[in-house]
Amino acid sequence: MASKQQSRTETQGRLTKAERKERARRDRAELLRRQARARRNRTIAIVGTLVVGIGIVAAVALASDNEGETTPTEPLPGLMIGPAPWSANVDTLPERLALLDLPAFANPLALHNHAHLDLSINGSPTTVPADIGFSAQAQASLHTHDTAGVIHMESSVANAKFTLGEFFDVWGLRLSSTCVGGYCDEGDRTLRAFVDGKPFQGDPRSIQLGDREEIVLTYGTADQVPRPLPQFDWSKLSP
Repeated sequence: MASKQQSRTETQGRLTKAERKERARRDRAELLRRQARARRNRTIAIVGTLVVGIGIVAAVALASDNEGETTPTEPLPGLMIGPAPWSANVDTLPERLALLDLPAFANPLALHNHAHLDLSINGSPTTVPADIGFSAQAQASLHTHDTAGVIHMESSVANAKFTLGEFFDVWGLRLSSTCVGGYCDEGDRTLRAFVDGKPFQGDPRSIQLGDREEIVLTYGTADQVPRPLPQFDWSKLSP
């Protein structure tokens, strides 16, 4: 009796040929769906990784650019991008200073250093105006007193550091690795920088202003670079 019951169960458990084919078809379809899901998940993971990687590379590149060129992240009010001559551009000075993170200019002064800037455009000397960074509305720790080209670094911060790019930002005159004002590298006309008589390799904005340092910026051909390079007579320095 038990043997007959087992036989009936086995018979009920057996599948017809058509049923076996249908089950196999469903199993293959399920396997294909799983494989497709796995491929989609891998693709999503790869794309996500690439997006993150690109973001990191872009951030590093941006940081490197900012470090190398020390360019402000926001447009400076009143930025002059036209040809020389250039004014002291003090009308928009307060707005520019609000965007620049300069050491404080306040009494008592703990720092009072000087650097000198000569500008030459297409072989002709160009005046650095008086009162850059200095007006009744605002006073910057980087400024000029007269047209001698002397950059005054005056601050209540004894160890304050300044760059040439910061001085041009205070002035509101465009300076980049390839442009000064409205003059940009084109053909054999290029922007060149010299510090204490030696060519400066790199972005002139990053030049650190040292006490009694002589900086020469020239735009033009190699033949238009002043020879010899200008040197300031520090015995003529005004307070």
